[in-house]
This record gives sequence, structure tokens and C-alpha cells, in this order.
Amino acid sequence: MKMKRYIYALVALLMFVSPLYAQENTTGISFFKGTFEEALVKAKQENKPLFVDFYAVWCVPCKKMAKTVFTQEAVGKYFNEHFISLQLDAEKGENVQIAKNYKVVAYPTVAFIAPDGKALSVNTGAMNADELMEAAKIVAGESVSFEELYNKYKADNNDLDVQQQLLLKAPSFLQAQEGMEADKWVTRLQKLYKNYVAAKAPTKIINENDYKIILTLEGMMIRSTNSTS
Repeated sequence: MKMKRYIYALVALLMFVSPLYAQENTTGISFFKGTFEEALVKAKQENKPLFVDFYAVWCVPCKKMAKTVFTQEAVGKYFNEHFISLQLDAEKGENVQIAKNYKVVAYPTVAFIAPDGKALSVNTGAMNADELMEAAKIVAGESVSFEELYNKYKADNNDLDVQQQLLLKAPSFLQAQEGMEADKWVTRLQKLYKNYVAAKAPTKIINENDYKIILTLEGMMIRSTNSTS
């Protein structure tokens, strides 16, 4: 009789604990279990962009993002609603070529990809939750896109705030461009970058975003110039 009571109590406890465990594991991004091609098929079926986390098993920042950013409830709620999400070991099997196709040269790199396979945004380097959400909202059309910002810049090319926003978004935007389209934007951004730095230097470059722009774009602009010359 005591054994039966013990079993009933154990079953009741498991029934109580299981829903809590399930609920705990539903927070954060729900990543698709399958290949890249299978994820694209699902993206087409649901008419959603694909979000891909390109990682390497040895990459410490990749692990940190996976543990501290992808698991956040607000991030999971947004991404699960708006994207099909996939994690790819970029150094394994056919994933190596897929990573090359999307210009993945460092880790972590996260990419937003249209259902037809075209890159919408490619972001290299670790991102916090706010940065990742901002990138996602731009792709989802809920935040100002790069092209919209550029149109604002053309309407008023003396607005340094707009220029700063453009240059902060430039690396991920450029990484998603190809061929003549990439060359066109590199030329435009080289001119914008040069004018922006001249307008702010030496005393007006006083905030974190300006230093970030210089650190990320200086080398990129030089490499782009060399590659097109």
C-alpha cells in the first residue's frame, strides 16, 4: 500500500514538473531542425524570411550569443513570429559552401535571408539583444531600412545624425550586396564616410558610435577600394 502511494505521489510530481519544464524550454528562439534547403522550403511555405546563425564550435562569442541572447523570451517571441530560424555549423560539410555564398568570413555571423535565398542583411560579430532585435525589425519592415535612411540623407546631406545611422548600418548592408550593386554602394558610402569624418573631426567625434564607425569602416573602405581598383 505504501509503495502504491509512493508511485501515485511520484506520478503527480512528474505531472506537475513536466509542464514547468516544457514552459521553460519554449522561451527563446525555436531553431528549425533540418538542412539549409529544408529551412528555405519552410520559409517559402510560411512566407517568412530565414534567420541563420552561422557559428563555429570553437567560437566563444557564438556560444555566448546562443546562451545569453537567443534564449531571451522577448527575442524568442519576436523571431518565432517573424522568421524561420536555423543554426549552421559553418565549418561542417555542405555548410562550408553555404557560408561562403553569404560571405561569412568570421564568427559569429547572423544573416537574414529571403525565401528565394537572397541575402537581406548579413551581420558579422557578436550582437546583444537590442542590436539583434533592431536588425530583425529592419528586415521585418518595422524599423527604418538602409535605403530609407539614404533617401533621408539625399534630402538633407548636412544631417549628421542621419549620416551616423547610415554608417552604423553600412557593414551589414554592404555584406549582403553583390556585384555591380555592391560596387555602387561602396562608392556612395566611401564619399559619405569621408565627408562625415571630415565634418566631425577632430573635436566632434566624441561618442561611442563615431568610434565604432571608424573602427568598422576604415578597413572595410580601404579593402573595397583595393578590390575595385
